[in-house]
Amino acid sequence: MLKEGLRAERLRVRPDPTQPFAIERIPTTEREDRNFLPSIFVQDDAEHPGDPIAACSLERFLPSVRDRSAAASPLLIFDQFEELFTLFEEKEQGATGGEVLQDQILNAIFEIVSDLTLKAKVVIVIREDFLGKLEILAKSFP
Repeated sequence: MLKEGLRAERLRVRPDPTQPFAIERIPTTEREDRNFLPSIFVQDDAEHPGDPIAACSLERFLPSVRDRSAAASPLLIFDQFEELFTLFEEKEQGATGGEVLQDQILNAIFEIVSDLTLKAKVVIVIREDFLGKLEILAKSFP
């Protein structure tokens, strides 16, 4: 994948308004030596030494994708995307707080897929029983 210029990033969304993206770093081996593929979201391994999860804010998310897409094509894999609906509904911050954060996350994803100058690709992995919930995506991105 690296030879083709793709930079795979496994992400999960979470109901944390300060850092709603969890970057699940991809290990290079099955050993527990804590070596990971390079990440566009972790500029310095000293920042997260051996840490399999790195957090990312909304403010840092889009600039990281834009800045790094010139050198490598980011492949953003949003794993367990149904959590955008389950975790945010369960969050005890009230319906409007969860909905606002959901909208901000979706808008960030829309900006990436709508920007034809970016070489980024987005993959959404979601359980089949939540496919109907993706109707909210069709309104902005048919």
